[in-house]
Amino acid sequence: MILIIYRSQVCREIVLPNVDNTDYRIFIDSKEFKLTKSFYLSLEVIAHKWSITNENGEYKIVKNQSACII
Repeated sequence: MILIIYRSQVCREIVLPNVDNTDYRIFIDSKEFKLTKSFYLSLEVIAHKWSITNENGEYKIVKNQSACII
């Protein structure tokens, strides 16, 4: 699976490993994406299905200007 992260002039493709039942973190650099703060995007894969987790409460996922439950 490929995860694409983009913002304005920046686009980054990340190939997620072909593993199962594990956690994975991706560093999102504030300088690269012109954000106020760098953070780790936490993911998990269970039964070959990837999902975003938010263990630290460092970020929120927003869709159509409403926060999504993770």
